[in-house]
Amino acid sequence: HEPSDHDSVHDALQSVINGLTAQANAPLMCLGIGISAVVDSSTGIIDFYGPLDWHAYPLAELLSEQYDLPVVVANSTELATLAQTAFGHIEPDLATVFVGTNVGVGLAMEQGVFHIGTEIGHMMLGDNRLESAMGWASVRRRAWELGESHASPYLTDSDLLYLHIRKALANHDPAALILQDELSGHLAQIFAWIIGLLRPDTICLAGPIANLGDEFLSFTIAQTRSLVLSSLVDRTGFLVDPTQNLVQLGAAARAVRHELGLV
Repeated sequence: HEPSDHDSVHDALQSVINGLTAQANAPLMCLGIGISAVVDSSTGIIDFYGPLDWHAYPLAELLSEQYDLPVVVANSTELATLAQTAFGHIEPDLATVFVGTNVGVGLAMEQGVFHIGTEIGHMMLGDNRLESAMGWASVRRRAWELGESHASPYLTDSDLLYLHIRKALANHDPAALILQDELSGHLAQIFAWIIGLLRPDTICLAGPIANLGDEFLSFTIAQTRSLVLSSLVDRTGFLVDPTQNLVQLGAAARAVRHELGLV
């Protein structure tokens, strides 16, 4: 959507909500929405969402008025982290790094009582924003560039997915190995900051990038060791969660917690 095309966004949201409502076999209690943005989840106000140039945008209030229901709007990575602790049997203290169209970090601390998450793609990494290095649009463009320059049979597909990159890595494709080194280098810096500042029990890699699998995670952990004390890395558990609907599960959990105090 164009930055000013708010009506199109609301039309799309309305279509999704109406479609889900039509399948419900009980009255709606609450709406839960996850968005890759900087969000005040206590109010549902979107502080910043770059693709639509939203600042202090009261999405929860607008939808609540439209549907006459309570609406919970939260950062998608915060919701993914909530889903992992509520339904995924992952014990807090947990930090989830969610990499897809953007990059986010979610935290579940104090035995799951405290949840927070936000996008960090707007932060600078060297001379560029983090989303320019790790957001999927940039990764796909970089993969294509490397694929072209190294005559890769794997990375020039117009429908490229992380699974294609994983296959290329399994076949020791030179372009894919360069891409892995770049991605893991960026990701290792995020891991190192999380470990150095928060020392969580577990760091989880989620979102579409999780389809690169455990070998990519191991490669990133090795990179992390060069950036922070190895003893701190050794105390941290790492895992990959390729679950595709984490944000939706977290939105449902947040809505149930908001209305019933459960989960």
